[in-house]
Amino acid sequence: MPTSKHRLALLAAALTLAGAARFAAAADCALALGYAAAVVDSGQRAAASQDYVQASNLASNARLPAIDAAQQAKACGCREAIPLLAEAANDAARVNVVFNLTAAQQYGTSIAKHGQAAVDALRRCATR
Repeated sequence: MPTSKHRLALLAAALTLAGAARFAAAADCALALGYAAAVVDSGQRAAASQDYVQASNLASNARLPAIDAAQQAKACGCREAIPLLAEAANDAARVNVVFNLTAAQQYGTSIAKHGQAAVDALRRCATR
């Protein structure tokens, strides 16, 4: 039967491990932040482009970084960023069905908006 001294040592060890896991998770969110920043950049560049093909390609190219960011957000325990990144990925996939500059720019704006919200969520997760 463990003594109170042993219980205290076990409690201290558990708290130390829990704290270390929390900091490890926050550090792991750096990769998710990098991918999410790439999503924001692609969306902003698509929204600002004055060429339909370029805007469409930039918006479409945000899809894979959004998926990677969502996977990394899940890995670092930041579940609130996942739906935002999923919306950005969906918008990036949908841009391939539009055939005018205005629609491609609007998808770029939406991608950037969802990406920025994900960046903000990931930053909040990293500070917990």
